[in-house]
Amino acid sequence: MRASELLVEATGEDVRLIPGSSYSRNELAQLTSLIAQGGEVSPDMVQRNLVNSPLVAASFIDQMPVGVVVLKIPNASYKQKVFQAADVADLEASFRLEVGYAFVEPQYRSQGVGTELLRALRTKMPAGVFATTRENNAKINTILKFAGFKPTGNMYSSARGDYNLILWTK
Repeated sequence: MRASELLVEATGEDVRLIPGSSYSRNELAQLTSLIAQGGEVSPDMVQRNLVNSPLVAASFIDQMPVGVVVLKIPNASYKQKVFQAADVADLEASFRLEVGYAFVEPQYRSQGVGTELLRALRTKMPAGVFATTRENNAKINTILKFAGFKPTGNMYSSARGDYNLILWTK
């Protein structure tokens, strides 16, 4: 039995992999609230981006989301800044989509939820996808390596705080 099957059996978890536009208004609000807990992005931006996302992988327990990973269409100016900051501006055009908004409720961490969500997303993920993570976020960095992403370019300083970011590509 795979880890994902054990997780579903043990927790009653419901994993969904569908376009953002296929989630109900209530589910989108719940996912937005979950992602906002990470403190990395504004809820307004999340809500706008979620509905337009090609794929949203989410874990639900008792109809409440406990984890999410999103394949999203990044804002062009944001994408340009990321690739320039990592000193690989020449690669920008090769990457149309971004894996982001990854968040798992603290009480469900280290149980394989994030790994299973990215695994589900990976089955439908086209080539030309990037992600950015904090240098010190060992868990998501390990998950991205597992999913076949590779660090690309140079680490760069975040404009949002005193930490470095890594650009990952696949």
